[in-house]
Amino acid sequence: VKLAQERGVRLVVSLPPDQEQAFLCGITESYSAVLDALVRIQAEKATAFNPTDRDNIFTAIRKTVGFPALNHAVKDQLRDWYLDTAGKLAEREADRASLVSGATVSSGSNSQNSSSSSSS
Repeated sequence: VKLAQERGVRLVVSLPPDQEQAFLCGITESYSAVLDALVRIQAEKATAFNPTDRDNIFTAIRKTVGFPALNHAVKDQLRDWYLDTAGKLAEREADRASLVSGATVSSGSNSQNSSSSSSS
């Protein structure tokens, strides 16, 4: 993560459509829950299928950036992703709402036009 940041590599997280919707609901209903999740990031509590892999990874972390710096870097990357994704999803929902309300207004005005022309 640290090396990726130094080289300008962005974290990319892809969510399936149903999880995007759940994410959007989560941030609109409980914004603090998402922020709390970011605060609780602790790489030193990570697990691995193979305990030797975990030990080797932890050794590499301790010899390089250390857990506090790694946790900070992960939080920064996830926070940036969170804000970017939340903004994009909010824009998309606003666009959908505009389309729906525009379609309702259009169909409503068409039915008024057809009823006024048929009564003449």
